[in-house]
Amino acid sequence: MSKTVTLLEVVDAMMDRVEEAPGSDFFTLEFITTPKLNKTVKADSGKERNPHLGRISKVTRLTVNVNFSWDNAKKKELEAAGVDTSDPAFEFVSTRESWHVPMKDSKGRLTPFSVHKDDPSRIYFRVRWLGIHAPETVRQQNGVDVIESKSYYLLDGKTVIEKEDIMGMPQKSKSTIKWKDSQGSHEKDREVIFTTYNVSGLLHAAFGGENYSIIRD
Repeated sequence: MSKTVTLLEVVDAMMDRVEEAPGSDFFTLEFITTPKLNKTVKADSGKERNPHLGRISKVTRLTVNVNFSWDNAKKKELEAAGVDTSDPAFEFVSTRESWHVPMKDSKGRLTPFSVHKDDPSRIYFRVRWLGIHAPETVRQQNGVDVIESKSYYLLDGKTVIEKEDIMGMPQKSKSTIKWKDSQGSHEKDREVIFTTYNVSGLLHAAFGGENYSIIRD
C-alpha cells in the first residue's frame, strides 16, 4: 500500500533511511521532467519556432543506486573491463567541473541528494541508473490510450506522444570515462549512467520496504 505524502515528508523519510541503513542503497523513483528541445525546427521557408517547445513532459520510472561514490563506481566499471586502477599513475581526467556537489548528513555520510554549487536551495537526486522499467509502449483499449510503459512522453501534460513524433528532440551525446595512467591517456564509453533529477519532479518513490506517492499542487 502506498503512503500519500508531501515532497518534504518523503525527503525526510529518505534522510531517516540514511540513518537506519547508511551506505549504498537502492530506490525505485518515478519522475516527471521537461526534456530539452531545439528552439527551432526545419521548415520549407528555412527555420521556424518549434511548435512542441514547452509542451512536452516525460515520465520515467527507474531503479537507481543512491548514496554511492562516483569515483568508486567508475573504478569498478573500468576494473570489470580489465583496466588496472592500482597503477600508481592512475587518475580520472575531468573535462569540466561539476555544477553540483553531493549532500552529506551531519555525520558526513552520503545521502541520495546533491545541491547546486551556486544555489544550495536547488536540490537534486544524485543517482546511478540500474534500469528503466519496461519499454516505451502504448496500446489502444476500447479506443483509449493505455500506458503499459513506465517511460513515456506527454503532450500538454495529458496526451501520450511517441518519442519519434516529438519535434526538435536533440541527439544525446555519449557519456564517457576518461583517465590516465603510466601507459598514457584513455577514454571509454560509460555502461552505467550517473545523473541528477530535480527533486521537484518526483511522483512516486519506493525504498526500505515502503511505497510513497507525492502530493502535487
